Amino acid sequence: MPKSDGYKNLIPVTQLSEEEQRKMRSNAGKKSGEVRQKRKQMKEHLLLLLSEGKVQENILVSMIKEASEKGNVKAAEFIRDTLGEKPKEQIENDIEVKITRKSI
Repeated sequence: MPKSDGYKNLIPVTQLSEEEQRKMRSNAGKKSGEVRQKRKQMKEHLLLLLSEGKVQENILVSMIKEASEKGNVKAAEFIRDTLGEKPKEQIENDIEVKITRKSI
């Protein structure tokens, strides 16, 4: 795959001076912190919105409609998983119970 002209200006980190490497790491760390903070704020805002019962109810009703009226498999899986009927979890729970009984 041919490299575009933008790649010509790239210098491997190992060829940068220690000071330049430190500056790049510092900038990357700052940006990473900003992204984490934004993600945290979005999560808090979403949780606040979802704490309103009507919002949760609307979501669940729409998922049921998607699954039953439109045959949306992902919506059906969401409903199944939310009810705790996910097959993998059921198998893991059964195995844990069997192991517990054998060890007694």
